[in-house]
Amino acid sequence: MSFVLLVNTAFKTSDRNEFFQLSPPLGLLAISAALEEAGISVELIDPQISEDYENQVREAVARRPFFVGMTTFMGPNILNAQNLTNLVHDCDSDVPVIWGGPLATSSPDLCFDQSTVDYIVLGMGEDTVVALVDTLKNGGDPGSLPHVLGKGFQELAPKTVYSFSGDLDALPFPSLHKWDEGIRRLGIVPILSSRGCPRNCAFCYNNTFIGRKCWYGRSPDSILSEMEHWADRHGIRKFYFVDDNFLVHTKRAIEILDRCRDKGFVIDQVLGHLIDFTPEILDHIDESIGHVGFSVESASDKIQSLLNKKLDMGKVMDFVKLMTSKGISKITTNFMFGLPTETEEDIQANIDAALALRTINEKIRIIPYVYTPQPGDDIVSKFDWRKDIYFSLDNLSYIDMAPNRSNVLLPEIRPWMNDDDIQFYLDFVLTWFYHFDYIVRADQGDVLKHGLENPRVAKLFREVPMP
Repeated sequence: MSFVLLVNTAFKTSDRNEFFQLSPPLGLLAISAALEEAGISVELIDPQISEDYENQVREAVARRPFFVGMTTFMGPNILNAQNLTNLVHDCDSDVPVIWGGPLATSSPDLCFDQSTVDYIVLGMGEDTVVALVDTLKNGGDPGSLPHVLGKGFQELAPKTVYSFSGDLDALPFPSLHKWDEGIRRLGIVPILSSRGCPRNCAFCYNNTFIGRKCWYGRSPDSILSEMEHWADRHGIRKFYFVDDNFLVHTKRAIEILDRCRDKGFVIDQVLGHLIDFTPEILDHIDESIGHVGFSVESASDKIQSLLNKKLDMGKVMDFVKLMTSKGISKITTNFMFGLPTETEEDIQANIDAALALRTINEKIRIIPYVYTPQPGDDIVSKFDWRKDIYFSLDNLSYIDMAPNRSNVLLPEIRPWMNDDDIQFYLDFVLTWFYHFDYIVRADQGDVLKHGLENPRVAKLFREVPMP
């Protein structure tokens, strides 16, 4: 009996200064669950866990799997996906490699042109991969399936991204049993209670992957049943929700939180859009929740409009005051910089807002991101320079939204920036982290002097008191 081989591409390699934290490959684990439910054997190789992963891939490919599946998204995982795909083909050129995930879905042309991948699954893949195995079993062409692309797809009838229209409760739980060692190391269990987000932010990957303004939530019964299952298996009663927006449906979120408390489950993380932290939700959040996170993005009205994310900054301050008064130990938010049309006045508005937040809670983590255009995002389409962006897999593999770590911002995908702008944002991010994220400040050493050597940075921070 043959099998499907799934390989995680998100892991640290020695050829680049990467900063991966141990993270569950939930996309692959969801695919695994769908295949297993259909009676198809699955093997998972995760280089985060398996140091000898290359030999494990060779051995598995020698046993002729139906296909080898990988997930792709912006960042260094792209290089790993390319290298692993080549490794599979070097072992056996007849074993097809399938890519899925946000990058492959939004940019199949790049993936086919700049890698040796054989097929691409568009959108959520649980149903598609089962049909894919059936097609391969019967000697058919996977490229004939409605949500699968093969090389030369431009010459075929247009394919569509899979649009989920069912009930998430009908899907099996992700195959976390294939990641037992990861759970043991983390000491906490990830739970995906929903997919997507209805808020339609202009920069969000959900618009091209899950679907614009689409959100699908599991029922409390399904979620609690899964939590009980993993608690029994691992002896762990600590969980974190990895949803993009856990709070979309107020009644549902409240019931989940209440039932978790009744079961004695510890909830370590809740993330959501600020407008979804309704008064009813706020009544059910207390110090038992370890981490509450939301994103401001910008305090500038102009930039908020560009991002299609309007927030009342007064409500932002009130929210952080309330979370602080409730004793939430970890509060995080972020601001986005480096956007087209951004001026120093826009940046100053963010600094002023961050100072106000730091005054409310000196240990709030305010993380700076530098905007990275994505193929097909709503911001890129607004500007004439979109034709000058050089999207390539190599360039997209250098993405580090908080580039204090990599010290890299590629001008090839930011044609609105000149060399001085690139250096400014690199220095700015270092200085911002020093002032507004006490965790990173402790790790990155004495970088303040370096950042303030940039006159534009020094001017913006000259009135900012030391933390």
